[in-house]
Amino acid sequence: MAAELLEVDVNERLARLESDVAHLRSDIGELRADVGEQRAVMDSFRKDFDEFRVDMSGALGSLRTWGLALTGMLLSVLARGFHWI
Repeated sequence: MAAELLEVDVNERLARLESDVAHLRSDIGELRADVGEQRAVMDSFRKDFDEFRVDMSGALGSLRTWGLALTGMLLSVLARGFHWI
């Protein structure tokens, strides 16, 4: 009698464990799908960021040129004002 109860208990536990494993597998499948979607989003973001970086590097080069020109003009005005030249 005790062996029969133990066997029924083990079978119930096994059924519950199989059910839990099935839920875990479905959850893992959903997580993998979510990760795949996030990878696509990150790849798109990375592409956009690289394009932005290239655009900004060109803009910073232009800004550097203007900065040097304005600094040169300011120094020439100061030199003229202090009668250095």
